[in-house]
Amino acid sequence: MFKRIFNTTTFLFLVFLFLVPFVKADYTGQQNSFFIDSSYDLTSRNKVNATLLLITSRLYFYVDNQWWSGLTYSDRDNVNRNLYYLSHRFEDEDYLVLTKTFGSEAKPGLDNDEHITVLIHSLPENVSGYTRSVDLVEKTKDNTSNQREMVYLAGDAIINTSASRIGYILAHEFTHLITLNQKGALATNDDDVWLNEGRAEYAATLLGYDSAYSGSNLEHRVNDFWRNPSVSLVDWQPDSYHYAAVNLFTQYLVDHYGVKVLVDSLHSKLTGAASLNEALKQNGFAENFNQIFQDWTLAVLLNDCKVGPKYCYKNTELQSLRIYPYGYYLPDNGASNLSVSNNLLNWSGNWLKIVGGKDNLEFDFNFPANTKFSMPYVIVDQAGNKTVKFWSDSAGYSGTIVVPSFNQANAALFFLPTVTEDKSADSYLFKWEASTITEAERQQIEAAAEQKMIIFLTSRINQLKAIVASLMTQLANLNRGQSLTCGAFLSDLYSGLKDNGEVKCLQKFLINQGLEIYPEGLVTGNYLSATEAAVRRFQAKNGLPQTGYFGPLTRSLASKLASF
Repeated sequence: MFKRIFNTTTFLFLVFLFLVPFVKADYTGQQNSFFIDSSYDLTSRNKVNATLLLITSRLYFYVDNQWWSGLTYSDRDNVNRNLYYLSHRFEDEDYLVLTKTFGSEAKPGLDNDEHITVLIHSLPENVSGYTRSVDLVEKTKDNTSNQREMVYLAGDAIINTSASRIGYILAHEFTHLITLNQKGALATNDDDVWLNEGRAEYAATLLGYDSAYSGSNLEHRVNDFWRNPSVSLVDWQPDSYHYAAVNLFTQYLVDHYGVKVLVDSLHSKLTGAASLNEALKQNGFAENFNQIFQDWTLAVLLNDCKVGPKYCYKNTELQSLRIYPYGYYLPDNGASNLSVSNNLLNWSGNWLKIVGGKDNLEFDFNFPANTKFSMPYVIVDQAGNKTVKFWSDSAGYSGTIVVPSFNQANAALFFLPTVTEDKSADSYLFKWEASTITEAERQQIEAAAEQKMIIFLTSRINQLKAIVASLMTQLANLNRGQSLTCGAFLSDLYSGLKDNGEVKCLQKFLINQGLEIYPEGLVTGNYLSATEAAVRRFQAKNGLPQTGYFGPLTRSLASKLASF
Protein backbone atom coordinates (compact mmCIF):
# COMPACT_ATOMS: atom_id res chain seq x y z
CA MET A 1 0.00 0.00 0.00
CA PHE A 2 2.73 2.40 0.96
CA LYS A 3 4.74 1.40 -2.09
CA ARG A 4 1.81 2.06 -4.41
CA ILE A 5 1.21 5.52 -3.00
CA PHE A 6 4.93 6.32 -3.31
CA ASN A 7 5.01 5.31 -6.99
CA THR A 8 1.94 7.41 -7.80
CA THR A 9 3.37 10.44 -6.07
CA THR A 10 6.67 10.04 -7.85
CA PHE A 11 4.92 9.74 -11.21
CA LEU A 12 2.88 12.91 -10.60
CA PHE A 13 6.02 14.79 -9.54
CA LEU A 14 7.84 13.75 -12.72
CA VAL A 15 4.88 14.82 -14.86
CA PHE A 16 4.91 18.20 -13.08
CA LEU A 17 8.60 18.62 -13.89
CA PHE A 18 7.91 18.07 -17.56
CA LEU A 19 4.98 20.51 -17.60
CA VAL A 20 6.64 23.39 -15.72
CA PRO A 21 9.87 24.91 -17.10
CA PHE A 22 12.78 24.50 -14.76
CA VAL A 23 14.00 27.85 -13.42
CA LYS A 24 17.53 28.08 -12.12
CA ALA A 25 17.81 31.27 -10.07
CA ASP A 26 21.12 33.06 -9.63
CA TYR A 27 22.68 33.10 -6.16
CA THR A 28 24.76 35.62 -4.23
CA GLY A 29 28.44 35.27 -5.01
CA GLN A 30 27.78 33.59 -8.35
CA GLN A 31 30.40 34.19 -11.03
CA ASN A 32 29.26 34.94 -14.54
CA SER A 33 30.73 36.31 -17.76
CA PHE A 34 28.76 38.88 -19.75
CA PHE A 35 29.13 40.47 -23.16
CA ILE A 36 29.13 44.27 -22.99
CA ASP A 37 29.19 47.14 -25.48
CA SER A 38 32.87 47.87 -26.10
CA SER A 39 32.10 51.42 -27.23
CA TYR A 40 30.76 52.15 -23.75
CA ASP A 41 33.42 50.35 -21.72
CA LEU A 42 36.20 52.53 -20.35
CA THR A 43 38.87 50.09 -21.61
CA SER A 44 36.97 48.98 -24.75
CA ARG A 45 36.36 45.42 -23.56
CA ASN A 46 33.54 43.40 -25.09
CA LYS A 47 33.26 40.87 -22.26
CA VAL A 48 33.68 41.00 -18.48
CA ASN A 49 33.67 38.57 -15.57
CA ALA A 50 31.31 39.61 -12.81
CA THR A 51 30.10 38.59 -9.35
CA LEU A 52 26.51 38.69 -8.12
CA LEU A 53 26.66 41.13 -5.21
CA LEU A 54 22.99 41.56 -4.28
CA ILE A 55 19.66 39.83 -5.03
CA THR A 56 16.25 41.44 -4.50
CA SER A 57 12.77 40.35 -5.56
CA ARG A 58 13.18 41.96 -9.00
CA LEU A 59 16.89 42.65 -9.45
CA TYR A 60 20.25 40.91 -9.73
CA PHE A 61 23.15 43.30 -9.10
CA TYR A 62 26.37 42.04 -10.71
CA VAL A 63 29.66 43.94 -10.39
CA ASP A 64 32.56 43.75 -12.84
CA ASN A 65 35.35 41.93 -10.99
CA GLN A 66 38.05 44.17 -12.40
CA TRP A 67 36.21 47.31 -11.35
CA TRP A 68 35.27 45.94 -7.94
CA SER A 69 38.81 44.83 -7.10
CA GLY A 70 40.06 48.40 -7.67
CA LEU A 71 37.70 49.94 -5.09
CA THR A 72 38.65 50.94 -1.56
CA TYR A 73 36.70 49.46 1.34
CA SER A 74 35.02 52.86 1.77
CA ASP A 75 33.89 52.87 -1.86
CA ARG A 76 32.54 49.34 -1.52
CA ASP A 77 30.51 50.38 1.52
CA ASN A 78 29.15 53.31 -0.49
CA VAL A 79 28.18 50.99 -3.33
CA ASN A 80 26.35 48.66 -0.95
CA ARG A 81 24.44 51.55 0.65
CA ASN A 82 23.42 53.04 -2.68
CA LEU A 83 22.34 49.69 -4.10
CA TYR A 84 20.19 49.14 -1.02
CA TYR A 85 18.43 52.48 -1.61
CA LEU A 86 18.25 51.87 -5.34
CA SER A 87 16.60 48.48 -5.04
CA HIS A 88 13.96 49.64 -2.56
CA ARG A 89 13.02 52.74 -4.54
CA PHE A 90 12.85 50.80 -7.81
CA GLU A 91 10.82 47.89 -6.46
CA ASP A 92 8.47 49.84 -4.19
CA GLU A 93 7.71 52.75 -6.56
CA ASP A 94 9.46 53.12 -9.90
CA TYR A 95 8.82 49.68 -11.36
CA LEU A 96 5.10 49.87 -10.64
CA VAL A 97 4.65 53.39 -12.08
CA LEU A 98 6.68 52.73 -15.24
CA THR A 99 5.03 49.39 -16.08
CA LYS A 100 1.56 50.76 -15.34
CA THR A 101 2.25 53.73 -17.64
CA PHE A 102 4.20 52.23 -20.54
CA GLY A 103 3.72 48.46 -20.23
CA SER A 104 5.97 45.63 -19.11
CA GLU A 105 9.44 44.50 -20.01
CA ALA A 106 9.83 41.00 -21.51
CA LYS A 107 8.67 38.79 -18.68
CA PRO A 108 10.06 36.27 -17.84
CA GLY A 109 12.10 36.51 -21.04
CA LEU A 110 14.59 34.12 -22.62
CA ASP A 111 16.17 33.15 -19.29
CA ASN A 112 12.75 32.26 -17.84
CA ASP A 113 13.62 34.43 -14.84
CA GLU A 114 11.64 37.54 -13.94
CA HIS A 115 14.66 39.24 -12.40
CA ILE A 116 16.28 42.14 -14.24
CA THR A 117 20.06 41.84 -14.34
CA VAL A 118 21.98 45.03 -13.55
CA LEU A 119 25.66 44.89 -14.50
CA ILE A 120 27.89 47.60 -13.05
CA HIS A 121 31.17 48.31 -14.85
CA SER A 122 33.44 51.22 -15.81
CA LEU A 123 31.87 53.58 -18.36
CA PRO A 124 33.20 56.81 -19.87
CA GLU A 125 32.62 59.98 -17.87
CA ASN A 126 29.67 61.21 -19.98
CA VAL A 127 27.80 57.86 -19.97
CA SER A 128 25.67 56.75 -17.01
CA GLY A 129 24.11 53.60 -18.43
CA TYR A 130 22.88 51.75 -21.49
CA THR A 131 20.92 48.73 -22.72
CA ARG A 132 21.62 46.22 -25.50
CA SER A 133 18.76 45.05 -27.70
CA VAL A 134 20.86 42.03 -28.66
CA ASP A 135 20.40 40.64 -25.12
CA LEU A 136 16.77 39.90 -25.96
CA VAL A 137 17.52 37.56 -28.89
CA GLU A 138 18.66 33.96 -28.76
CA LYS A 139 22.33 33.11 -29.04
CA THR A 140 21.57 31.15 -32.20
CA LYS A 141 20.80 34.51 -33.82
CA ASP A 142 23.61 36.47 -32.17
CA ASN A 143 26.22 34.75 -30.04
CA THR A 144 26.96 37.99 -28.13
CA SER A 145 23.51 37.92 -26.55
CA ASN A 146 23.40 37.50 -22.77
CA GLN A 147 19.82 36.19 -23.13
CA ARG A 148 18.63 38.29 -20.19
CA GLU A 149 16.67 41.44 -19.50
CA MET A 150 19.72 43.54 -18.68
CA VAL A 151 20.75 47.12 -18.02
CA TYR A 152 24.30 48.36 -17.62
CA LEU A 153 25.21 51.11 -15.14
CA ALA A 154 28.35 53.17 -14.66
CA GLY A 155 30.40 52.19 -11.63
CA ASP A 156 31.51 55.76 -10.91
CA ALA A 157 27.87 56.89 -10.90
CA ILE A 158 27.06 54.31 -8.22
CA ILE A 159 29.90 55.64 -6.05
CA ASN A 160 29.84 59.38 -6.65
CA THR A 161 26.27 60.28 -7.63
CA SER A 162 23.48 61.00 -5.19
CA ALA A 163 21.25 58.06 -4.41
CA SER A 164 18.21 59.73 -6.00
CA ARG A 165 20.06 60.38 -9.27
CA ILE A 166 21.15 56.74 -9.39
CA GLY A 167 17.47 55.85 -9.08
CA TYR A 168 16.68 57.97 -12.10
CA ILE A 169 19.51 56.36 -14.12
CA LEU A 170 18.14 52.88 -13.45
CA ALA A 171 14.59 54.04 -14.27
CA HIS A 172 15.83 55.62 -17.52
CA GLU A 173 17.48 52.40 -18.68
CA PHE A 174 14.55 50.27 -17.52
CA THR A 175 12.26 52.41 -19.69
CA HIS A 176 14.43 51.36 -22.63
CA LEU A 177 13.86 47.70 -21.65
CA ILE A 178 10.12 48.35 -21.70
CA THR A 179 10.48 49.99 -25.12
CA LEU A 180 12.40 47.01 -26.50
CA ASN A 181 9.57 44.73 -25.46
CA GLN A 182 6.64 46.97 -26.40
CA LYS A 183 8.07 48.25 -29.67
CA GLY A 184 9.85 45.06 -30.69
CA ALA A 185 12.16 45.21 -33.70
CA LEU A 186 11.01 48.78 -34.47
CA ALA A 187 12.74 50.01 -31.31
CA THR A 188 16.14 49.70 -32.98
CA ASN A 189 15.24 51.92 -35.97
CA ASP A 190 17.57 54.92 -36.15
CA ASP A 191 14.76 57.38 -36.83
CA ASP A 192 13.10 56.45 -33.53
CA VAL A 193 16.07 56.81 -31.17
CA TRP A 194 15.28 60.43 -30.27
CA LEU A 195 11.71 59.55 -29.29
CA ASN A 196 12.81 56.50 -27.29
CA GLU A 197 15.24 58.74 -25.43
CA GLY A 198 12.49 61.31 -24.91
CA ARG A 199 10.34 58.74 -23.11
CA ALA A 200 13.26 57.55 -21.00
CA GLU A 201 14.19 61.15 -20.14
CA TYR A 202 10.63 61.89 -19.08
CA ALA A 203 10.78 58.99 -16.61
CA ALA A 204 12.63 61.24 -14.13
CA THR A 205 9.73 63.72 -14.12
CA LEU A 206 7.06 61.02 -14.14
CA LEU A 207 8.62 59.35 -11.08
CA GLY A 208 9.13 62.58 -9.14
CA TYR A 209 12.92 62.75 -9.34
CA ASP A 210 12.66 66.27 -10.81
CA SER A 211 10.29 67.60 -8.13
CA ALA A 212 13.29 68.96 -6.20
CA TYR A 213 14.75 70.98 -9.06
CA SER A 214 18.16 71.77 -7.59
CA GLY A 215 20.60 69.04 -8.63
CA SER A 216 17.93 67.17 -10.60
CA ASN A 217 18.27 65.66 -14.04
CA LEU A 218 15.94 68.39 -15.31
CA GLU A 219 18.26 71.12 -14.02
CA HIS A 220 21.23 69.42 -15.73
CA ARG A 221 19.29 69.27 -19.01
CA VAL A 222 18.24 72.93 -18.84
CA ASN A 223 21.84 74.01 -18.26
CA ASP A 224 23.06 71.90 -21.19
CA PHE A 225 20.29 73.26 -23.39
CA TRP A 226 21.36 76.83 -22.66
CA ARG A 227 24.91 75.96 -23.68
CA ASN A 228 23.94 74.56 -27.09
CA PRO A 229 20.23 74.63 -27.98
CA SER A 230 20.49 74.43 -31.78
CA VAL A 231 21.00 70.68 -32.22
CA SER A 232 18.85 68.52 -34.45
CA LEU A 233 16.07 66.85 -32.50
CA VAL A 234 15.69 63.88 -34.86
CA ASP A 235 19.26 63.33 -36.13
CA TRP A 236 20.32 61.74 -32.88
CA GLN A 237 23.80 62.01 -31.36
CA PRO A 238 24.44 60.55 -27.87
CA ASP A 239 25.73 63.74 -26.25
CA SER A 240 24.38 65.88 -23.42
CA TYR A 241 23.08 68.57 -25.80
CA HIS A 242 20.83 66.17 -27.73
CA TYR A 243 19.57 64.68 -24.46
CA ALA A 244 18.81 68.22 -23.27
CA ALA A 245 16.87 69.13 -26.42
CA VAL A 246 14.82 65.94 -26.49
CA ASN A 247 14.10 66.20 -22.75
CA LEU A 248 12.77 69.74 -23.01
CA PHE A 249 10.77 68.97 -26.15
CA THR A 250 9.19 65.96 -24.41
CA GLN A 251 8.43 68.04 -21.31
CA TYR A 252 6.59 70.50 -23.57
CA LEU A 253 4.77 67.72 -25.43
CA VAL A 254 3.46 66.14 -22.22
CA ASP A 255 2.65 69.55 -20.70
CA HIS A 256 0.22 70.35 -23.52
CA TYR A 257 -0.88 66.96 -24.88
CA GLY A 258 -0.55 64.53 -21.97
CA VAL A 259 1.62 61.51 -21.25
CA LYS A 260 -0.86 59.27 -23.09
CA VAL A 261 0.49 60.62 -26.39
CA LEU A 262 3.92 59.25 -25.40
CA VAL A 263 2.38 55.94 -24.41
CA ASP A 264 0.29 55.56 -27.56
CA SER A 265 3.25 56.42 -29.78
CA LEU A 266 5.19 53.64 -28.05
CA HIS A 267 2.44 51.13 -28.81
CA SER A 268 2.10 52.27 -32.42
CA LYS A 269 3.44 50.17 -35.30
CA LEU A 270 4.84 53.42 -36.70
CA THR A 271 8.04 55.08 -35.52
CA GLY A 272 9.32 58.59 -34.82
CA ALA A 273 7.22 61.58 -35.85
CA ALA A 274 4.71 59.34 -37.67
CA SER A 275 3.92 57.48 -34.42
CA LEU A 276 3.45 60.80 -32.61
CA ASN A 277 1.10 62.07 -35.33
CA GLU A 278 -0.95 58.89 -35.05
CA ALA A 279 -1.10 59.18 -31.25
CA LEU A 280 -2.10 62.85 -31.41
CA LYS A 281 -4.94 62.03 -33.78
CA GLN A 282 -6.09 59.12 -31.60
CA ASN A 283 -6.28 61.47 -28.63
CA GLY A 284 -8.35 64.06 -30.48
CA PHE A 285 -5.69 66.69 -31.22
CA ALA A 286 -5.57 68.56 -34.53
CA GLU A 287 -1.87 69.47 -34.23
CA ASN A 288 0.89 67.34 -35.73
CA PHE A 289 4.59 66.99 -34.91
CA ASN A 290 5.51 69.82 -37.28
CA GLN A 291 3.15 72.28 -35.61
CA ILE A 292 4.16 71.20 -32.10
CA PHE A 293 7.86 71.58 -32.87
CA GLN A 294 7.23 75.11 -34.17
CA ASP A 295 5.21 75.98 -31.06
CA TRP A 296 7.96 74.54 -28.85
CA THR A 297 10.62 76.76 -30.42
CA LEU A 298 8.38 79.74 -29.59
CA ALA A 299 7.77 78.43 -26.07
CA VAL A 300 11.46 78.27 -25.18
CA LEU A 301 11.89 81.80 -26.57
CA LEU A 302 8.83 83.46 -24.98
CA ASN A 303 7.61 81.06 -22.24
CA ASP A 304 4.61 83.29 -21.70
CA CYS A 305 1.07 81.89 -21.84
CA LYS A 306 -0.27 85.44 -22.21
CA VAL A 307 1.33 85.72 -25.65
CA GLY A 308 -0.28 82.41 -26.68
CA PRO A 309 -1.55 79.36 -24.76
CA LYS A 310 0.96 77.08 -26.53
CA TYR A 311 3.95 79.43 -26.12
CA CYS A 312 4.80 78.39 -22.56
CA TYR A 313 5.59 75.51 -20.20
CA LYS A 314 3.06 74.43 -17.58
CA ASN A 315 5.67 72.64 -15.45
CA THR A 316 6.39 75.12 -12.65
CA GLU A 317 10.08 74.15 -12.63
CA LEU A 318 10.40 75.30 -16.25
CA GLN A 319 8.50 78.58 -16.14
CA SER A 320 11.74 80.58 -15.97
CA LEU A 321 13.28 78.79 -18.97
CA ARG A 322 13.95 81.18 -21.84
CA ILE A 323 16.38 81.09 -24.73
CA TYR A 324 18.47 84.20 -25.29
CA PRO A 325 18.52 84.74 -29.08
CA TYR A 326 21.75 85.44 -30.86
CA GLY A 327 21.64 89.17 -31.47
CA TYR A 328 22.54 91.39 -34.43
CA TYR A 329 22.77 95.17 -34.07
CA LEU A 330 22.05 97.79 -36.71
CA PRO A 331 23.60 101.23 -36.12
CA ASP A 332 21.02 103.88 -35.32
CA ASN A 333 22.67 106.71 -37.29
CA GLY A 334 22.64 106.86 -41.08
CA ALA A 335 21.73 104.10 -43.49
CA SER A 336 22.78 100.62 -42.32
CA ASN A 337 22.85 97.18 -43.86
CA LEU A 338 23.60 93.69 -42.58
CA SER A 339 24.08 90.52 -44.66
CA VAL A 340 24.33 87.11 -42.94
CA SER A 341 24.39 83.40 -43.85
CA ASN A 342 23.40 80.76 -41.27
CA ASN A 343 23.83 77.00 -41.59
CA LEU A 344 20.69 75.29 -40.25
CA LEU A 345 20.44 71.69 -39.13
CA ASN A 346 17.30 69.72 -39.92
CA TRP A 347 14.66 69.96 -37.14
CA SER A 348 16.78 72.23 -34.95
CA GLY A 349 15.66 75.37 -33.19
CA ASN A 350 17.39 78.61 -34.19
CA TRP A 351 16.73 81.81 -32.28
CA LEU A 352 17.98 85.11 -33.78
CA LYS A 353 17.14 88.76 -33.20
CA ILE A 354 17.76 92.20 -34.71
CA VAL A 355 17.85 95.42 -32.69
CA GLY A 356 19.04 98.97 -33.34
CA GLY A 357 18.57 100.81 -36.63
CA LYS A 358 16.12 103.60 -37.26
CA ASP A 359 13.03 104.47 -39.32
CA ASN A 360 11.78 101.14 -40.77
CA LEU A 361 13.39 97.69 -40.89
CA GLU A 362 13.53 95.70 -44.13
CA PHE A 363 14.28 92.01 -43.55
CA ASP A 364 14.91 89.91 -46.70
CA PHE A 365 15.53 86.18 -46.42
CA ASN A 366 16.10 83.15 -48.61
CA PHE A 367 15.83 79.40 -47.94
CA PRO A 368 17.08 76.75 -50.39
CA ALA A 369 14.44 76.10 -53.07
CA ASN A 370 12.13 73.10 -52.60
CA THR A 371 13.02 72.84 -48.92
CA LYS A 372 10.37 72.37 -46.25
CA PHE A 373 10.73 75.03 -43.57
CA SER A 374 8.91 77.24 -41.14
CA MET A 375 9.88 80.63 -39.76
CA PRO A 376 7.90 82.10 -36.90
CA TYR A 377 8.88 85.65 -36.14
CA VAL A 378 8.09 87.95 -33.26
CA ILE A 379 7.84 91.75 -33.30
CA VAL A 380 8.53 93.28 -29.89
CA ASP A 381 7.38 96.82 -29.22
CA GLN A 382 8.96 99.32 -26.83
CA ALA A 383 6.56 98.29 -24.04
CA GLY A 384 7.67 94.67 -24.35
CA ASN A 385 4.47 93.46 -26.01
CA LYS A 386 5.07 90.59 -28.45
CA THR A 387 3.24 89.85 -31.69
CA VAL A 388 3.81 86.40 -33.22
CA LYS A 389 3.58 85.90 -36.98
CA PHE A 390 4.56 83.10 -39.36
CA TRP A 391 6.19 82.49 -42.70
CA SER A 392 6.23 79.00 -44.18
CA ASP A 393 7.30 77.37 -47.45
CA SER A 394 3.70 77.68 -48.70
CA ALA A 395 4.35 81.42 -49.06
CA GLY A 396 7.61 81.05 -50.99
CA TYR A 397 11.24 80.20 -50.32
CA SER A 398 12.24 83.85 -50.12
CA GLY A 399 10.45 86.89 -48.84
CA THR A 400 10.50 90.30 -47.26
CA ILE A 401 9.27 91.35 -43.84
CA VAL A 402 8.97 95.05 -43.04
CA VAL A 403 8.82 96.29 -39.45
CA PRO A 404 7.72 99.95 -39.25
CA SER A 405 9.08 102.49 -36.77
CA PHE A 406 11.99 100.25 -35.83
CA ASN A 407 13.90 101.32 -32.70
CA GLN A 408 11.02 103.65 -31.97
CA ALA A 409 7.56 102.07 -31.62
CA ASN A 410 9.08 98.63 -32.24
CA ALA A 411 12.25 97.57 -30.43
CA ALA A 412 13.23 94.17 -31.82
CA LEU A 413 12.58 91.47 -34.39
CA PHE A 414 13.01 87.83 -33.33
CA PHE A 415 13.04 85.20 -36.10
CA LEU A 416 13.21 81.41 -35.78
CA PRO A 417 14.13 79.72 -39.09
CA THR A 418 13.67 75.94 -39.01
CA VAL A 419 14.15 73.31 -41.71
CA THR A 420 11.64 70.46 -41.44
CA GLU A 421 12.76 68.03 -44.14
CA ASP A 422 11.85 64.33 -44.05
CA LYS A 423 15.36 63.48 -45.23
CA SER A 424 18.26 65.40 -43.84
CA ALA A 425 21.30 66.96 -45.48
CA ASP A 426 24.34 67.98 -43.45
CA SER A 427 23.03 71.54 -43.23
CA TYR A 428 20.90 74.08 -45.09
CA LEU A 429 22.06 77.58 -46.02
CA PHE A 430 19.74 80.32 -44.80
CA LYS A 431 20.63 83.78 -46.12
CA TRP A 432 19.20 87.06 -44.90
CA GLU A 433 19.75 90.79 -45.05
CA ALA A 434 18.53 93.54 -42.76
CA SER A 435 18.59 97.25 -43.59
CA THR A 436 16.95 100.49 -42.56
CA ILE A 437 14.63 102.17 -45.05
CA THR A 438 12.62 105.36 -45.29
CA GLU A 439 8.83 105.53 -45.15
CA ALA A 440 8.59 106.00 -48.93
CA GLU A 441 10.84 102.97 -49.49
CA ARG A 442 8.73 100.96 -47.04
CA GLN A 443 5.56 101.57 -49.05
CA GLN A 444 7.29 100.61 -52.31
CA ILE A 445 8.75 97.43 -50.80
CA GLU A 446 5.44 96.34 -49.29
CA ALA A 447 3.69 96.86 -52.64
CA ALA A 448 6.41 94.87 -54.44
CA ALA A 449 6.25 92.11 -51.81
CA GLU A 450 2.47 91.91 -52.22
CA GLN A 451 2.82 91.61 -56.00
CA LYS A 452 5.50 88.94 -55.58
CA MET A 453 3.18 86.98 -53.28
CA ILE A 454 0.35 87.19 -55.82
CA ILE A 455 2.64 85.85 -58.55
CA PHE A 456 3.84 83.02 -56.31
CA LEU A 457 0.34 82.00 -55.22
CA THR A 458 -0.94 82.19 -58.81
CA SER A 459 1.89 79.86 -59.82
CA ARG A 460 0.95 77.47 -57.03
CA ILE A 461 -2.72 77.52 -58.06
CA ASN A 462 -1.77 76.77 -61.68
CA GLN A 463 0.39 73.86 -60.48
CA LEU A 464 -2.53 72.47 -58.48
CA LYS A 465 -4.88 72.90 -61.45
CA ALA A 466 -2.43 70.95 -63.63
CA ILE A 467 -2.35 68.17 -61.03
CA VAL A 468 -6.17 68.06 -60.87
CA ALA A 469 -6.40 67.98 -64.68
CA SER A 470 -3.92 65.10 -64.82
CA LEU A 471 -5.89 63.17 -62.21
CA MET A 472 -9.16 63.79 -64.05
CA THR A 473 -7.57 62.51 -67.27
CA GLN A 474 -6.44 59.38 -65.48
CA LEU A 475 -9.93 58.97 -64.04
CA ALA A 476 -11.52 59.38 -67.47
CA ASN A 477 -9.16 56.73 -68.86
CA LEU A 478 -10.17 54.38 -66.07
CA ASN A 479 -13.87 54.96 -66.74
CA ARG A 480 -13.53 54.83 -70.53
CA GLY A 481 -14.96 51.74 -72.08
CA GLN A 482 -17.57 51.29 -69.38
CA SER A 483 -20.69 51.16 -71.55
CA LEU A 484 -23.58 52.20 -69.36
CA THR A 485 -27.17 52.35 -70.54
CA CYS A 486 -28.97 54.41 -67.96
CA GLY A 487 -32.49 55.75 -67.85
CA ALA A 488 -34.65 56.98 -65.03
CA PHE A 489 -33.75 55.75 -61.54
CA LEU A 490 -36.41 53.18 -60.65
CA SER A 491 -34.89 51.51 -57.55
CA ASP A 492 -33.83 52.75 -54.15
CA LEU A 493 -30.07 52.51 -53.69
CA TYR A 494 -28.18 52.45 -50.40
CA SER A 495 -24.81 51.95 -48.75
CA GLY A 496 -23.44 48.42 -48.94
CA LEU A 497 -24.51 47.55 -52.49
CA LYS A 498 -21.64 46.18 -54.57
CA ASP A 499 -21.04 45.54 -58.28
CA ASN A 500 -24.45 47.03 -59.05
CA GLY A 501 -25.28 48.47 -62.51
CA GLU A 502 -27.75 51.02 -61.12
CA VAL A 503 -25.09 52.24 -58.67
CA LYS A 504 -22.78 52.78 -61.66
CA CYS A 505 -25.47 54.93 -63.27
CA LEU A 506 -25.84 56.87 -60.04
CA GLN A 507 -22.09 57.41 -59.84
CA LYS A 508 -21.98 58.65 -63.44
CA PHE A 509 -24.83 61.03 -62.65
CA LEU A 510 -22.97 62.31 -59.57
CA ILE A 511 -19.82 62.92 -61.65
CA ASN A 512 -21.88 65.15 -63.96
CA GLN A 513 -22.94 67.22 -60.92
CA GLY A 514 -19.38 68.51 -60.50
CA LEU A 515 -16.27 68.01 -58.34
CA GLU A 516 -17.90 69.66 -55.34
CA ILE A 517 -20.45 66.82 -55.27
CA TYR A 518 -18.34 63.77 -56.17
CA PRO A 519 -14.62 64.67 -56.13
CA GLU A 520 -13.53 61.01 -56.24
CA GLY A 521 -15.32 60.48 -59.58
CA LEU A 522 -15.13 56.67 -59.46
CA VAL A 523 -17.58 54.43 -61.36
CA THR A 524 -17.24 51.12 -59.53
CA GLY A 525 -20.82 49.92 -58.90
CA ASN A 526 -20.03 49.86 -55.17
CA TYR A 527 -22.19 52.05 -52.93
CA LEU A 528 -19.62 52.77 -50.21
CA SER A 529 -18.58 55.79 -48.14
CA ALA A 530 -17.52 58.02 -51.09
CA THR A 531 -20.80 57.47 -52.95
CA GLU A 532 -22.86 57.91 -49.80
CA ALA A 533 -21.06 61.20 -49.04
CA ALA A 534 -21.68 62.38 -52.63
CA VAL A 535 -25.40 61.61 -52.29
CA ARG A 536 -25.49 63.62 -49.06
CA ARG A 537 -23.85 66.58 -50.83
CA PHE A 538 -26.36 66.32 -53.69
CA GLN A 539 -29.23 66.22 -51.18
CA ALA A 540 -27.83 69.24 -49.28
CA LYS A 541 -27.41 71.24 -52.48
CA ASN A 542 -31.04 70.62 -53.44
CA GLY A 543 -32.69 71.07 -50.03
CA LEU A 544 -33.45 67.38 -49.44
CA PRO A 545 -32.96 65.48 -46.16
CA GLN A 546 -29.24 64.57 -45.98
CA THR A 547 -29.60 60.84 -45.35
CA GLY A 548 -27.14 59.44 -47.89
CA TYR A 549 -29.96 57.07 -48.91
CA PHE A 550 -30.94 57.27 -52.59
CA GLY A 551 -34.70 56.98 -51.98
CA PRO A 552 -37.91 58.20 -53.69
CA LEU A 553 -37.41 61.97 -53.25
CA THR A 554 -33.76 61.90 -54.35
CA ARG A 555 -34.48 59.43 -57.20
CA SER A 556 -37.27 61.62 -58.55
CA LEU A 557 -35.09 64.76 -58.64
CA ALA A 558 -32.10 62.87 -60.08
CA SER A 559 -34.27 61.37 -62.84
CA LYS A 560 -35.39 64.86 -63.87
CA LEU A 561 -31.83 66.24 -63.87
CA ALA A 562 -30.15 63.25 -65.48
CA SER A 563 -28.73 63.69 -68.92
CA PHE A 564 -27.42 60.48 -70.29
